[in-house]
Amino acid sequence: MKEIVVVGASLAGIRSCQNLRRNGFEGTLTLIGEEKYLPYDRPPLSKSMLTTDQNPQELFLVSEAEVRDLEINLLLGERATGLNTVKQEVTVGEEKIHYEGLVIATGASARKLSKFTELDGIHTLRTLDDALAIRSGLTSGSSIVIVGAGFIGSEIASAARTRGCKVTIIEGGAAPLIRGLGEKTGWLVVRYTNDTALNCYSAHRWHLSTAVAPLKRSNLAMARKSPLRCSSSELALHPTLNGSATQASLSTTVFFATRH
Repeated sequence: MKEIVVVGASLAGIRSCQNLRRNGFEGTLTLIGEEKYLPYDRPPLSKSMLTTDQNPQELFLVSEAEVRDLEINLLLGERATGLNTVKQEVTVGEEKIHYEGLVIATGASARKLSKFTELDGIHTLRTLDDALAIRSGLTSGSSIVIVGAGFIGSEIASAARTRGCKVTIIEGGAAPLIRGLGEKTGWLVVRYTNDTALNCYSAHRWHLSTAVAPLKRSNLAMARKSPLRCSSSELALHPTLNGSATQASLSTTVFFATRH
């Protein structure tokens, strides 16, 4: 085997490259990443990147010098858009990259409202640019709506409360953190963190057992001063258990902390 292509320039991708070299692979090694940054650590995106003014370069897993030492053909800011397993080719832009071995390390993607993916004030948290955009909008006194009360959504809520924001959390389950911890433990964690004044997973308002209907475009008047704030946005909330539908009308930033 003389040519290996790794698609996905995050933790799994760069570790694959490092281990291939460590185990004696001397052929052509290509790493393809959709983002413009060197491979970086993602967990801090919902933690220190939001609660502090951390320099993004502190998250990088390798330096440019280390990439050169690994002799990697690094394609950053380039998205792999096609795969031909018969010809053994990966399509990147107009280029066809041949491989003998292929590693797909693209990871998960965040769920979005398909009709409103380009609207200002609606964000997901998956990338470094996402974290930087969210951080710039977490200003004291601003109103934040977070859809999804798992670990990522809860960490965003904690960061927002630490920065003095008003937080509303919308969750389809009966409790925060229910998928990872279960209903009883999820509530215990919330109560413990609130009691110790850590502001973790805390919010001014909860909407549980609730799904989100599409945003109303007619009620989205975007503020000019901040790309993250809607001056009059409206979310339609559809309870998944008993109860009638309600609406949350907020001067708000909306973050979707769900993934698939």
